[in-house]
Amino acid sequence: MRLGSAELPTVTLARALSGHAAAVVLVSDMPGLPVVVCPVEHRAALRDGEVWLWFGDPTRRGDWDEAAAELLRCSVYGARAARQRQARSRAAMLCAHAGARVLLAQALGCGPDRIAYQPTESGKPCLGEAGCVSFSLAHTDTLVAVAVSRHAVGVDVEPVRMLPDIDALAAAELDPVLVEQLRGLPPERRVRGFFQCWTVGEAWFKATGRVISAGEAGWLDGKPGLVGLCTAEGARKQYVLF
Repeated sequence: MRLGSAELPTVTLARALSGHAAAVVLVSDMPGLPVVVCPVEHRAALRDGEVWLWFGDPTRRGDWDEAAAELLRCSVYGARAARQRQARSRAAMLCAHAGARVLLAQALGCGPDRIAYQPTESGKPCLGEAGCVSFSLAHTDTLVAVAVSRHAVGVDVEPVRMLPDIDALAAAELDPVLVEQLRGLPPERRVRGFFQCWTVGEAWFKATGRVISAGEAGWLDGKPGLVGLCTAEGARKQYVLF
């Protein structure tokens, strides 16, 4: 994926999920499951029922970071990136917002320099007059993710890593029903299962503005991959993909 003459460092889905948990939540009243497009190069237009999903590697430095910094220079996000003391955090933020602008420009049929968005009260970035397209972004020091759709969408990523006491952390942070599900997983799946819970909860909040309940997260299995879940809420449905 290109930003002007610079190549943004794209990561394949398999590589992204090899060391991270990633979740996308889509809120929609459309029939059937959404179509996840990853990578999104050469897509003609963002169709209803699609989620464009892009992963990037901010550690692969190149011309893209200078192009991204220039693109964001006059925005609130450019100012935030400039304040990042750690180079890795700054690169991750630049990469995420550069990817978001390229995907949004492709979806809206304009140049990345024409894309302008501001944070809402909740902190989630939002397009102004081009509100027909929703997007979400997330980043760690080694992976960024951007999701774009014509429906409300949220994305989150988190590195899967060993924790000192995962049971105690889960009990403190997760719904009791999810804690029981987590304890029922085989030991080799438990760590990823915890981060599945975490990322889906974060992505769910970004998409819906509310905390996920245990009944909406009954998919926990601790396996990497992209799967779909639909739960009804009136005429609207939530799809979890991770």
